[in-house]
Parts: sequence; C-alpha cells; structure tokens
Amino acid sequence: MPHKKLLIRVVLLLALFCVVSASSKSGLTTSTVRAMSLEEEYQRDREHIELVGQSKSLSRLRALAGLMERKWRRFDTYPDKRLYFGIIGRVIGEFTSRDFGTDNYIRQYELAHQYARTALQNADKMPLELDLDVAVGFLLPLTFDPSLKYQTAKSPRWAKLRSENAGLFLRLLQRIDAGIDPNFDFTAPPPINDAPPFGVPGWNEMTPGNIKNPEHRAKYEAVKKQNSERRRKFKEQSQLRRVNERFSLDAEKYLIEAYSHAPFDLRQLERLLNNYTINEERKERILAAVRKNMQKAAQEEAAQGKAATP
Repeated sequence: MPHKKLLIRVVLLLALFCVVSASSKSGLTTSTVRAMSLEEEYQRDREHIELVGQSKSLSRLRALAGLMERKWRRFDTYPDKRLYFGIIGRVIGEFTSRDFGTDNYIRQYELAHQYARTALQNADKMPLELDLDVAVGFLLPLTFDPSLKYQTAKSPRWAKLRSENAGLFLRLLQRIDAGIDPNFDFTAPPPINDAPPFGVPGWNEMTPGNIKNPEHRAKYEAVKKQNSERRRKFKEQSQLRRVNERFSLDAEKYLIEAYSHAPFDLRQLERLLNNYTINEERKERILAAVRKNMQKAAQEEAAQGKAATP
C-alpha cells in the first residue's frame, strides 16, 4: 500500500514514546497509594489501544482514542504530562500502521492527523528537549497526507487543515532556527567532571561544602556553574542540529507540496511564513518552490485548454 513508506517512521514514533514512557517513571512514585499505580494503568491502556488496533475496526479504535485522549489529558504538569503524549503516540501508531481496508484508507490518516494536532496544541510550556522530541514524533505522520493525492478538490476541510498543519510545522521550524547558534564551537566540548580550579585543593566532583576556605569554595562553585551552563548549551545545540537534520527537509517538503495543490493560496503561505521567525533562506526556498509549481500547474492547465479547443 502507499503508506508502507511511512512504516519506518511509525516504528521510530513508537520507539520514541516507549522512551517517553520509561523516562516518566521517576515521576510516578506519588501514585503508590492507588490500588493500581499510574504506571500500571498507563501500560494497561497502551495495551488496550494496541489490542483494539489489532481488531482492525476503525470505529472501535476511533471511539477508544477519544476516551483515552480525554482521560489522560488531565495531566498538565511534568513529568506526568509525558504520559499523555505516550498514549496519543500509541493511538497515532495504530491509526497509521494498521490496514483498515481501502474504504477507510484516507479516514484513518485523517484521524491520525487529528490526534497529532490535538496533542501538539496541548503541548504548551514543554521543556526544549521534550518539545523537540514530541513535536517531531507527532509531526512526521503529518508529512504523509493521502488527501493531497486522493481528495484535494473533494474535501472542503482540506484547505483549513492545510493551514493548521502548516502552523504546526512552522512553530517547530521557528524553535529550531531561533535556537541554533551558527557560531557554536563543537570542537571545544565541556568537561565531563568538575575539577577544582588552579590553587584550590581538592578532587574532581567534590561537593563545595568540603572546602573550608570561603574564597576557594566560591571559586569552585563558579567553575561548577560555568561548566553546568556549558554542558547545557552543548546538549541544546547538539539536539537542535540533530532535529534540524532529521525534520527540516520533511517539513519544507510538506509545506511545498501542500501549497502546490489546489486551492492555491500563496498569500496565505506568505502570511504564515511571516508570522513565524524562521531562517530567511529557508523561507525563500519554500516560496520559490511553490511559485515554480504553481506556474507549472498554470501552464499545464493552459495547454489542456488549448488541446480541448476545436
């Protein structure tokens, strides 16, 4: 089927949310007073979603997905909010990896897109690391849109969804472009351990309280603070570049392809691009490609008109 190309991405998406699940365990200790711990409930619900997906009943999966989204949406603080994204990731994985029959092919992707958008719209105040991982995980399924090929002209909702999807892609591109420091020096990584500065007796990774001399202690604390910031910055810049390489081409491809189909709306695309602070070179590359495709479509339409004229 045409969606086989997406299966690798689905596997990556599901792997991502397994990591999200594992990383959330440290935030579940407060639930031990329950008869069933939050973690057990979470795993049970993920298995339930998978079981319904295996039944290949799109109506059943759709109904269960709605119940699960409402149930797990209640978490609005981290790390427990990661559970919400793990549940929705499982839902999206089932919608995009199962064969619900030819008649449901477009509908199953519409539902996957719907839950991806819902999750991203609930992803306010996410830490940078979680924001990038979750956003990429949810946005990658949106890059495969059967409606582009099968029902662009038939679906009155498509133009509206195109605009909403474009905003989600541009939100992440903005965060990438705004965060990347083009002059960051990766050849000078931060130290793994905090060593006391010259003239301060002691050993690596000792606690500042072990230093009796206030002046020496202050110097060591300053070194630890500086190294911590360097490590944070190094990790952040590494992640931004990794996500940029992994995601940006797919995002640009989606924007170009989506706005190269009728109904054409170059002005809307220009407004969206101007509403987000993204790299000017990236912006011009997207617009140039869409203009070229629109011009080609106009020429083909004109040629068909001439051929049809007696």
